[in-house]
Amino acid sequence: MSELLVELLSEELPANVQAAAEEQFASILCKELSDAGVPMGELHRGSTPRRLVVAIEGIPTVLPARNIERLGPKTNSNEKIISAFLKATGSQKTNLSTKNTSKGECYVLNKVVQERETKQVLAVVIDKSIREMSWKKSMRWGSTTFRWARPLKSISVVFDGKAVEGAFDLGNGTNLEYTNQSVGHRFLNPESFCITDFAQYKNELALRHVVIDRNERKSIIYNDAQRIAEAQGLHLNEDNDLLEEVAGLTEWPIVLLGQFEERFLNVPPEVITTSMKANQKYFSLKKENGGLSSNFIFAAGTVTEDGGKTVVVGNEKVISARLSDALFFWSKDVSVPLIDRVQNLQTLKFHNKLGSMYDKTQRVAALSKAIARKLGADVSLVQHAANLSKADLTTSLVYEFPELQGIVGYRCALQQGETPIVAEAIRSHYAPLGPSDACPKEKTAATIALADKIDTLTGFFSIGEIPSSSRDPFSLRRTALGMVRILLENNIDYDLSEGIALSSELYSAKFPEGIDDFMRDRIRSTFLERGLPEDVISSVLNNDKTNNVSRLFERGTAIREFMKTPEGAKLLAVATRVRKILPKDWATKEYATSSKLLASDYDVRMCGMLAKMTLQFPVLDYGAKLQRLSETETTVTEFFENVRINDDNVSIRENRIGMLIWLQRFFDDVGDLKAIKARAPSCDPTRPASHSSSNTSSLDKN
Repeated sequence: MSELLVELLSEELPANVQAAAEEQFASILCKELSDAGVPMGELHRGSTPRRLVVAIEGIPTVLPARNIERLGPKTNSNEKIISAFLKATGSQKTNLSTKNTSKGECYVLNKVVQERETKQVLAVVIDKSIREMSWKKSMRWGSTTFRWARPLKSISVVFDGKAVEGAFDLGNGTNLEYTNQSVGHRFLNPESFCITDFAQYKNELALRHVVIDRNERKSIIYNDAQRIAEAQGLHLNEDNDLLEEVAGLTEWPIVLLGQFEERFLNVPPEVITTSMKANQKYFSLKKENGGLSSNFIFAAGTVTEDGGKTVVVGNEKVISARLSDALFFWSKDVSVPLIDRVQNLQTLKFHNKLGSMYDKTQRVAALSKAIARKLGADVSLVQHAANLSKADLTTSLVYEFPELQGIVGYRCALQQGETPIVAEAIRSHYAPLGPSDACPKEKTAATIALADKIDTLTGFFSIGEIPSSSRDPFSLRRTALGMVRILLENNIDYDLSEGIALSSELYSAKFPEGIDDFMRDRIRSTFLERGLPEDVISSVLNNDKTNNVSRLFERGTAIREFMKTPEGAKLLAVATRVRKILPKDWATKEYATSSKLLASDYDVRMCGMLAKMTLQFPVLDYGAKLQRLSETETTVTEFFENVRINDDNVSIRENRIGMLIWLQRFFDDVGDLKAIKARAPSCDPTRPASHSSSNTSSLDKN
């Protein structure tokens, strides 16, 4: 068995595409090899800014003969389709046979591929693999017509220790010949070397200042950064996204320590760290007390004679210029009170059809005020914070770094004497920004965050910007999930439908069509993630048409836990028996219940039980309600077995049906119990375990 190695050497690939390109190239190459009938063993792959490499072990040098069956068009297809198949396969119609398939009778081409050397198929396989790669952005270079992420410089193809013959056509008569040569680091060791296998290739690159393994480069950067930080008595602000990006910027990472002037620490720490990350790809450090340090760490891509001193000085000059700008912007931004910035929001568009950010702020403030009253929050405080919530969008810092919206407002609010509650509400009202982001916990912040999201969702639905299965340009699914999480994680007793209705009024629009179903889907998916079974969720949502997330989840949790107990089976049995005996018109026809029509002791007991439950139910939690309903089994069973529901006396008959409807209303109060699946095989929900023999006769009797 032999090894195949392919290296694509190019100009520097963007750091954010390398990992995906490495995986894509390996996947395509393996598929093409498989389609060509090439067996494969262990896979190795790697990427740097300049190269993608895939190596595959366990490939035989000779491919045995094999039969290939290729399914063609149906035999009754038109001649154009059949001709296209013949052209694609290079065969004649006389070479085709037929085969019955699930699609009908189809043509089949059976072809025998003779034994051949593996190297004979490699050039074609590699050519197809390179051409099949897709990029979000691609380019041409020189006079070539082939498009790729960056100009290809060379293609190394080595099989069984030797170069594979072939060339890649770039177009316009330009070819890249396949070689067995590669090069080291562009500046530190650019000399070429011969490749024999992956292990030798990896070692030769390491000697020439190239670490081909992406994860190894990440480990080098991380471990060296930790070591340098600890030596300074500092702690590294870990950032996996930044680490991933920095690993894609250099083939030979040299981790160095720099420092900026202490005066720049007057700038909010979030601004400093964002500027360092976004512009310079620097890692920030923090002191023992958690405060931001003036030191920073970065990864250089080359070794210098002075041990990196010149590189450090150059980077310190660059960060000094960046932070000088940040300090200027901060001084300018904080000098203008947030309340004075609110009017300037009229110059910023929220959406062409939904008005300005000022309009949005006014709607959010009005909605926040209404929600605050419902939740018992400080209405004036909520309204004040809501009015200021978007003011930082007019600052220079947010213009420079949009990801700092809310954070700049938070820092300005604290600096300008606003209360910590107001400042926190400004900062966190955008949250949660995703499943891993924390929800606002303080009541003022949670209220404004909820109002902001209701306004966004209602607005876009009202103008027909509804997410589809493949398109959600305004992240409305994330917005809706954020609303559900805020209510759930803060146990807020509030019906989202009420907020959406009020928001619609503020837009002078009708209640948006489809928004309720959209929210119910988000509620359902959230409940599933949090451990509620599908049938329990259906039970809750079928009978409660509100979008009071916390109460829905509380009810679902109670049902889930109760159904784990023996009483759960009793409850399902009773509910099923009652539901089966009810007439079809029970939900629409009036069946009055009167104590004067209680014709037997069993009627009296049934009515007495229902009267007690009417008094008890309003003060019981869902778990207690379920328990109380399961305790009706004995009374209900005796009632069914000793009275005739369909009595000849119409008044008595309707009185008994009325009592069953009365009981059914209690069942419906906790959920749609017919949606619940029995949790144990012995607990058949269609019959009570202890009365199975009398069940049929009882129904016949009734």
